[in-house]
Amino acid sequence: MLICSMYVTFAFNITAHPIYLSTTEVEYKEKMKSLEISVKIYADDLEQVFSAQKKEKIELGTDREHVKAKAYIMEYLQKHLRFLADEQRLNYTYIGHEAGGRSDMFAMYVYLEIKDVAMFKTLKVENSILVAEHANQLNFVACHTKSKGLIKVITKKGALVQEVNW
Repeated sequence: MLICSMYVTFAFNITAHPIYLSTTEVEYKEKMKSLEISVKIYADDLEQVFSAQKKEKIELGTDREHVKAKAYIMEYLQKHLRFLADEQRLNYTYIGHEAGGRSDMFAMYVYLEIKDVAMFKTLKVENSILVAEHANQLNFVACHTKSKGLIKVITKKGALVQEVNW
């Protein structure tokens, strides 16, 4: 029991972590003509941003999750994550979000979808998730393409737009 108590105390005293990272996976479903997108981001980083913006304590992914969590997440992502297929802006729909579970309890997964997307040649990803808040923020984007397989790109401060040839 002592070990458990020490762990809980240690876990809740963490105020910052040295790695700031998000991972976005994009897959084009040709038969459905849709892009399926999942974004892995650390909930504590978003909570800090939302709490500062909204001037109240915001929790995500817990039983005390803020009632406007969905709206806050979408508002933030619409400003910081954009997709352009052959230079045409694509609008996504929020599908849902969930906590990372026991294996990654600080992570949160957000699921998005873009419907009615005709086959395209290039996909530009504008990703500035948490870049303004953390100078060393890295945002990985993994695009699953039919012809080229998995393509990985990194966005960071100074290189917020990446283009993938589909």
